[in-house]
Amino acid sequence: MEKEKKVTVADGDIADEKGTMRKKILLLVLLLLCVGALIALVVIHSGTPLVDFWAVSGPIAQDKTEIVSVEKVEDVSGQCTGRVGRLALYEDVNADGKKVQRIVHIVRKEVLASLTDTDNTLYTVKLYGALGDSAWYALFEQTAAAEPVYRVSLYDEGGKAFAEKKDITSRDALNTLYSPILDLVCFDREVYRIDARGNAKSAFTLGTFAELPVFDEKIADHYYHTETDAKGVTCWYVYNNNAELTAIYRAPTEALDVRSFVLSDGTLFTQYVTEADASVAEYTFVAAGVKYCLHHDLLNVRTGERTALKEPTFYIAENGILSEDSELRARGLNASMDNLIMGYPIVNGTLDMNDHTLRAALFSNRGRITSFVGDIIPAMYGGGIFGVAKNRWVARNLADEYFLLNEWGTVIGRFPAFSSIHTVLASKLFVHEGGIYNWDLALLYDMDAEGVVDFEIVGSSVLLRKAEGEVLLYDGTKQAVISLAEKNSGKKVSTEKGSSLILVEGESEGQKSFAVYNECGKLLITLAADRVDVVAHTVDGASIAELTVTSGVETALYIASTED
Repeated sequence: MEKEKKVTVADGDIADEKGTMRKKILLLVLLLLCVGALIALVVIHSGTPLVDFWAVSGPIAQDKTEIVSVEKVEDVSGQCTGRVGRLALYEDVNADGKKVQRIVHIVRKEVLASLTDTDNTLYTVKLYGALGDSAWYALFEQTAAAEPVYRVSLYDEGGKAFAEKKDITSRDALNTLYSPILDLVCFDREVYRIDARGNAKSAFTLGTFAELPVFDEKIADHYYHTETDAKGVTCWYVYNNNAELTAIYRAPTEALDVRSFVLSDGTLFTQYVTEADASVAEYTFVAAGVKYCLHHDLLNVRTGERTALKEPTFYIAENGILSEDSELRARGLNASMDNLIMGYPIVNGTLDMNDHTLRAALFSNRGRITSFVGDIIPAMYGGGIFGVAKNRWVARNLADEYFLLNEWGTVIGRFPAFSSIHTVLASKLFVHEGGIYNWDLALLYDMDAEGVVDFEIVGSSVLLRKAEGEVLLYDGTKQAVISLAEKNSGKKVSTEKGSSLILVEGESEGQKSFAVYNECGKLLITLAADRVDVVAHTVDGASIAELTVTSGVETALYIASTED
């Protein structure tokens, strides 16, 4: 392996002929890559039980979907005008026609601040996200005068102020006073970091003439930024936790099809090709009669040291590396995996980028391929395999047929098209052609025989409607009947899929009402209202649903969640 410190590349204009060849290779690569690259969720090593690549703990990690409680948030009315992570902003107008704003922590189900405009003071709230679901907000107070004076305060997710400046007389100054980027916010030269729970802490101070750099992403404790300079050269910049430049890497001016990926340990991996002279004996592959050299480099983001990997034998597809730990774990991959890559092997000096050559492979943080996807079914699409349940995978062939595999790679089922399987339910069930099955392909419930006329997926259950109006929930072990009073039996049962809620519209003593059930058929709450609007989303891996309940001109906020 060849090593050198902080690579530098001589500047200079690219020769016309090299510019022409760059265009040729770029057009060729674009043409060949138009087939796309499907990132595999599981990597298979031929001859090895598939379970070796699956997390020991079981199947793909599931978000918590079963909602167990619905709670009213007191004194909140109006409509949501902003939502970031765990924070939401609700606005209304009071009896005096003044704007009322309430900042709600939707996980804690509490109001962090309630702000009402007055004749003398106007309020503006802006919500910001950091990394993950963490959030913070800025509050602007403006005096209602001919020459207004402003105060700006920054608050963390818990409603605690961490920065403030008052007596600002220029509105233009508001736009330059603070600048957020990823998990950092610079306020009047002081830089604060917002952690995963939304807490703010002073991180460092910028010098008088310094500016916070531009970052594209943060992995572990380093920030990354990629850009192309005026001469068309791709450059990578790496900064430490204090936004100090620790490493820089520039691709050679003759580099073609330049790509970069951040590996799971933060190492920067780069790939590019250069055109080789037709007479040379050393090259990596031939494409369209032209010789090319493929280059794979690793950049240590702490030391700036570059390592050039010798003799690359795998051409990585665009967006072809899955490295973030959260993504790997969420797909149930074994914890020993570093990275999952997709690309095309180079065989006998030839690069063939087609569906039938696309492969998935395990890729270590040291730049080594440790195993490839095996051809476990005839004409298998390399990488067309994904986990559906514990010790169960579905693989696709080039004819778009799908095969169900067990942990030993044995085909136990075949589907003409996976689209005919309506959904996967919490890795336990699927619905196919009038029946509910488990992943051993056992028929659990014959919907046709039972007179089911319609069904809908609700979290880990199937909502079934029979011809006579009976409504059932089936989760593989039981049927739960949703109670419908005689008056509402003809009413529609609607579902909010993201939150796994079932709303049953009814009527009681001339008043409209809504019964709210969870995916297991448990009645959570009954609401007397003209309308219930539900917005469902996932926060911290749990389902959260905001229910805006409208009765006449009055509104109220209820929050449904997976927590008691």
